Parts: sequence; C-alpha cells; structure tokens
Amino acid sequence: MGEWLLQHVFFLTGSGSAILAVAVFLDLLLGDKQNLPHPVRFMGALITGCEKIARASDLSERASGCIMAVGLSTATFSVVFFIVALLADLHFLIFFIFSTLAVYFSISLKCLADEALKVQDALDNGNIELARRRIAMLVSRDTQDMTEEDISKAAVETVAENLVDGVISPFFYAALGGPALCLCFKMISTLDSMVGYRNKAYKDLGMCSARLDDAANYIPARLSVPIIAACSFLSGSSPMKVFSCVSSFGRLHKSPNSGLPEAAFAAALDVRLGGRVSYHGRPMEYPWINKEGKNACRAHIKKAVLLLYSSALLFFAIFLIPGIIAAASCL
Repeated sequence: MGEWLLQHVFFLTGSGSAILAVAVFLDLLLGDKQNLPHPVRFMGALITGCEKIARASDLSERASGCIMAVGLSTATFSVVFFIVALLADLHFLIFFIFSTLAVYFSISLKCLADEALKVQDALDNGNIELARRRIAMLVSRDTQDMTEEDISKAAVETVAENLVDGVISPFFYAALGGPALCLCFKMISTLDSMVGYRNKAYKDLGMCSARLDDAANYIPARLSVPIIAACSFLSGSSPMKVFSCVSSFGRLHKSPNSGLPEAAFAAALDVRLGGRVSYHGRPMEYPWINKEGKNACRAHIKKAVLLLYSSALLFFAIFLIPGIIAAASCL
C-alpha cells in the first residue's frame, strides 16, 4: 500500500505515465462523447442539490457557499482516492482503466478545438446567425448582435482561457496527484462555472467557489505562458513578443489567471483582444490586450486552435517524457 501511495502522489513514473498518455490519446481520438456517462454531469447535479440546501440554510450565503465549495471539493478527493486505493489493491487492470477514464473525462482538448472550428466553419459559409449560436455555447456574453470580428475575438479568447481551465490544469493535477486530485480540480472548476458569478444571485454564495478556482488555476496559468511562447513560432511570432505582451497586458484582465494565456495568444497571433462586450444586455468596456494588434477575423480561430494543440502537446510531453524514460529504464 505504501508503494502505491508513493506512485499515486507523484504519478510520473511507471503506470502513472501510461495512464496519462492513454487518457490524452483517448481525448484526441474521441473528444467529449455525449453518450458516455460523464462525471461532470454528476458533479453538476450534486452542486444543484447542494445549492438548494445552502440557500435554505440559516447561515449566511457566504458561509453556506464556503461550506458547499470546500465540502464538495474535499469529498470528491476523498471518495476518488478511496476508490482508486481499493482498485489498486484489487486488480491493476481495473485500477488502470478507472484512473485513465477519470483523467480522460477531465481533459477537454479535442472538444474545445472542435467547437471553435465549428464557429469558423459557420463564418466561412457566411452564416453569421449559426456562428452566433455556436459561439453562444462557448461564452456567457450576449451574442445576438455580434459581428464577425466580435465572434472571432470571443472564440480566440475562450480557446486561450480554456487551454488552462480545460487542458493544462486537469493534466497538471492528474500528474501531481492522480485521478483524485484531477477530479477534485474538476469539481472546483464545475463549481466556478455554475455558481462562481459576481452577479446579485451568486456574489456571496459563489464567492468561495470563484476564489478556489482562481487558486487552483494560479500555477497552471503561469506555466502556460512559456509553453505558448515556445509554440508561437508556428504563428510567425516570437517568445520575446509573447513575454512582453504578457508583462504589459496579462494583469489587466478581471481574472488573476485568464489574462495571462489571453495575452500570450494575442501576441502569438498578432491580434487584439478585450474591448467592449455585453452581458445580460449591459455593455461593458474591458482593457484592450495587445491593443496594437490586428482586428480579429475568422482566420484567427484556426490559428488559435493550432496554437492550442501545439501548446497542449508540448505541455503533455514535458510531463510524460521523463516518466516514460524512467519506466523504460526499468524494463
């Protein structure tokens, strides 16, 4: 049991690297299959039920929200850790399959890329209404009056932001702590997406969930910058330009994390992001990121997807290669 625990914590040698590699392969091959039982759907149902209990509590919404966020995150880690420990002692193949599926369900690389390319496909065919409906599935801002530039900008921004949220962070936590820590992060991310808003309904109840998400993505967001910079040559840019843009604009975003990959993508693609957006009928002005860059167009979406794939695969390789080499040396 002690030997398994050591493997579980570091998750970088032997079966850990194989689990990560197979999970990535499944994501690249299958994407997010809607007909499969997805743990995020179960998490969403659990959060919905706990939100009703939290709102009915005699405690303040802020206190109830903190108990809900910390409780669900801790419970997710504990339950999955127990299941994995049990399966590891029961049978290696069952442990391997469960762990691989847990990581696979947490990564959203191909799904993110496919959804962004669907937006570009609609624009390429001149169907602005379809493009608006498709981008509405990726962003929470108002989309009904978006121009092609608005849609293209929103697509690039969501690809950049979700490189961290949906790809680098879950893989990072899977590498550090196996499926238990990976699914714990996924619960935190799901909490943030459901209740972590700053509007009247959730500013207190969802405050802790939003802060947990900020903390969980803090290191992965900063790891993403050199990775994006290293891949920027594919778009005709340079690492120095990326680092300069991140230094100048990365902290202008309202999120402590999202501005970093967005600024890196903006520099790599030579496009300006940010500016005016509308939420629930209210126009809002955000600082321009890489304000000297070009106006976004549909061609930038495909370039953003290429940068997404190259950055993700480089990040995976950095974690996987040492483990594969270590495992091969033991053969």
